Parts: sequence; structure tokens; C-alpha cells
Amino acid sequence: MKKIIVICNAGERGKTETVRQLASLITCKYSIDKDVLGNLVSIPKKGDFRLTIKIEDKIVGFLSQGDLNTGLERGLDELADKYKCDLIICTCRTKGGGTGCC
Repeated sequence: MKKIIVICNAGERGKTETVRQLASLITCKYSIDKDVLGNLVSIPKKGDFRLTIKIEDKIVGFLSQGDLNTGLERGLDELADKYKCDLIICTCRTKGGGTGCC
């Protein structure tokens, strides 16, 4: 069963940082150094990011672009359709400019 976990909150409340820390913890725990395309895993220290990794036989996608007009819908479609993610962890702004999906 495929799942999406959405971290929702108002702007500037640490949603992207939460996803960044989670991605870092998971890649360290499972010693993942390459994404599903074979590129070196890159989790930027600032700004939004997207990452798709494979853990055993599951594909996990991370997407921190949670505001409207930032590619959230397109990014989710890509993670679900192109990469066939079993789990997607993303962010969504609940209020303020560019309200997202929540």
C-alpha cells in the first residue's frame, strides 16, 4: 500500500527542516549514498529539495516544496508516477501566501 505523509503548518515553521532532518537520518541509518537514478545523495542545507531513494525493495520520496506555484503537484505526480514511490514525505503550508494542499 502506497502512502503519503504530509507535514503541514504555516509558513516559516520548520516544515522543510523537518523533512531535511528526516531524510538525513534515514540516509545515514541505511547507509544510502546514491538516489534512485544513481546520483550522489544531496540534501541541501538551505532551501527546498527533492530526493528519491531506495531502501531494500521500497522507494521513498522526499519533497519539501509545499507552497502553491512551487511545483508541489507536479513533484508529487512525478514521485508517484515516474518513480513509483511506496512512501512520499512532503510539506504543505496551511496558511499565508501560497497556501498549499492542506
